[in-house]
Amino acid sequence: MNEVNTKPEYLHNNMPPLLEAVLNPDGVGGTELMGRAWQDIVLPAAPDLADWHWCVIPGDNVISPDNSNIVWLHPHHTEDGLENLMDPQFLKYFKAFVFVSDWQYERFMERFKMPSERCYVLKNAIHPFEPHKKPTDKLQLVFHPNPIRGLDILLEAIKLIPEEDFELHIFHELDPDERKKQYQQGLQTYEYSHVHPQEEQFLRYCLKLANEDKRVVRHTRTNNSKVREQLMNTHIFAYPTYFLETSCICMIEALAAGCSVLTSNLGALPETGMGFSRHYGFITDRKKHIERFTRELKRTIVEYRSGKFDSKQQIEVINKKYNWNTRVEDWVQFSKELWRKN
Repeated sequence: MNEVNTKPEYLHNNMPPLLEAVLNPDGVGGTELMGRAWQDIVLPAAPDLADWHWCVIPGDNVISPDNSNIVWLHPHHTEDGLENLMDPQFLKYFKAFVFVSDWQYERFMERFKMPSERCYVLKNAIHPFEPHKKPTDKLQLVFHPNPIRGLDILLEAIKLIPEEDFELHIFHELDPDERKKQYQQGLQTYEYSHVHPQEEQFLRYCLKLANEDKRVVRHTRTNNSKVREQLMNTHIFAYPTYFLETSCICMIEALAAGCSVLTSNLGALPETGMGFSRHYGFITDRKKHIERFTRELKRTIVEYRSGKFDSKQQIEVINKKYNWNTRVEDWVQFSKELWRKN
């Protein structure tokens, strides 16, 4: 029997302090991708950032006893474990707080009354996509975020439009047993190590729906390069989320790859889409949400097939605005601002 690898080469989530984290250059999660790009692109351009003690939330962090801490916040304002941000005695240990969207910044200000003079917004970034042409045969849809953020709504919706011929590619492992097996084999992701009974029930429900629809193509959890390859062949990113996204790497990459994006209007999604994504009003009632999303998805499919969707400007703007070559300049200015206030 092969020895189980208990010390993976890469940490995929809940990573240690940013400067010490060993991150996969071809990661599987948005926070991981941002962290590795920060190490590879931002630090060489702004080496003074290494003088500070960096923490990433979500993450396994040790707070420095002085005020040299900088925290890079990815969660939304109502997630668990953020209560310390309400304590002024805790906040005094931090030099700065970095947010990934204006929406996230505003919500944290409202809930925690944080010191705005120490708060900054530095938006996420991606590596741009090369020019490419979409396939002209079968329509391809994709869902590659965490399944617990809306996959059930999507799978229920496509049941209501059986007449539509397409492929829906799902890039996440839906089989809880396979997740446990992969975790034992060394895929040490946070999601795979914490499969709670309620989540396992949800995954088995989605697995059943996916297996019952011949249009669904299941992929296991895979690295970003494989997802990006699929996005170049994808026509529609369908994301009926009920999660408060503070940004969305999945959405940014789909837009940059020229996909038509359909999602709800929750959180920072409208801000992230920059006017190029299609949003519908989120409904808390699950049945009505499914019905509304089904209508919007049908409309999006018809629009794409009729040739009314034009991605030319979208591709140009998104690949420029969310390019790491653009974002690194924001980080350089942030570094200068830190020393100016020191």
